[in-house]
Amino acid sequence: MQLTNKRALITGGTKGIGAAVAIDLAQHGCDIAINGRYNDSSAEEVRDKIISLDRKCHIIVADVARPDEVQQIV
Repeated sequence: MQLTNKRALITGGTKGIGAAVAIDLAQHGCDIAINGRYNDSSAEEVRDKIISLDRKCHIIVADVARPDEVQQIV
């Protein structure tokens, strides 16, 4: 799968399965935006791993249970 120059938004991308998906997509060439409720060490670790793969990564702090915050994510 070739995803060079594609972008993905991963909600729940700072931990667990979401983080693994974000890293896997980055390994296939995708630039990533990860969303989580906190900009904590877990989010920074995922971001740093993606950047080490020579991909762009942004952390977006928002709670997907809040419609007003979901609009800000997109």
